Amino acid sequence: SEQERAQPLAWTPLVKHLLEWNYDAAQPLLVIESQVSGEKWGNNDLVRPLQQIATAYLHGDEIWVKVEFRPEVSWLPIEDEDGDAYGEIYGRIDPAKYGADLVARIRGDYLSKSLTPEEIETYFFELASDWYQALMTETLEPE
Repeated sequence: SEQERAQPLAWTPLVKHLLEWNYDAAQPLLVIESQVSGEKWGNNDLVRPLQQIATAYLHGDEIWVKVEFRPEVSWLPIEDEDGDAYGEIYGRIDPAKYGADLVARIRGDYLSKSLTPEEIETYFFELASDWYQALMTETLEPE
């Protein structure tokens, strides 16, 4: 729904949180992420993924994801709904791949825990370091 899509969960930090909580429960999400980013569309010489899971959404007890495609992927009939040059599609992760406890963890601790200023700063620097290689982000010290 539009309301659910208005509440995206950044994929990388979500999966990292779930892996730290329960590696075995979250490991299937890593496999799915690898399968998505590993699709080479018949070009085995590709090094960088042409698509990646960007965000997750909760729909009841289901996890849906938005897969974003690099701008050079012009041969697929996909839309760029947010105008960022990265076309996107949505897909549902098979609920058999994860348990109700994983969804409860997302709805509970992940979405409801308030972070301290120190935790926010740590989160920001960890996120920037995770994305640095792919996006060449730079962090600035707060004033």
